[in-house]
Amino acid sequence: MRAASLNGKNLSSSTVESFCTSSDLESSSGVQSNKPFIQLLRDAFATPGLVLRVINCSFCWLTNTMVYFGLSLNSVSLSGNKYLNFILVSLIELPGFFLMQLILDRFGRKKTLFVTLMLSGLFCIVSVFIASADVPQMKLALFLLSKLSVTMSFGTLYIYTVEIFPTNLRQSLLS
Repeated sequence: MRAASLNGKNLSSSTVESFCTSSDLESSSGVQSNKPFIQLLRDAFATPGLVLRVINCSFCWLTNTMVYFGLSLNSVSLSGNKYLNFILVSLIELPGFFLMQLILDRFGRKKTLFVTLMLSGLFCIVSVFIASADVPQMKLALFLLSKLSVTMSFGTLYIYTVEIFPTNLRQSLLS
């Protein structure tokens, strides 16, 4: 009822009663609907829209994970003190999560995910063309900006993935 009032909607008393009745039946029966894995796959691939969402999310998760952990593990190969580089790459995640929270509601999930992934890729590509012997600080700065961007996209992807799938498939598809 609170969600309806926040959205400016009114619920009829019959709707509220049907929610209460179905909730009571579910809690009294004590039976959880544990569907077999094959049935969950059928449900996930039931419509072309869901198929595209699953493929798109799988690709985003694969890309994000590879870039995120690749940057994290490759930080010790940068020129300079490898311990300091690793600490900087780890600490850059804190501002990444705070920035993500600030821009997520302002620009939306899809735009935030797209822009942060593109920025991370752009920073990675540009850092390849900079010789680390010439300007090691510039290479480290680009590396940190790439890690900041991929951290923001990682946090956005967690939220976005949960929001685009139906309720009965969210838990199984996120895992």
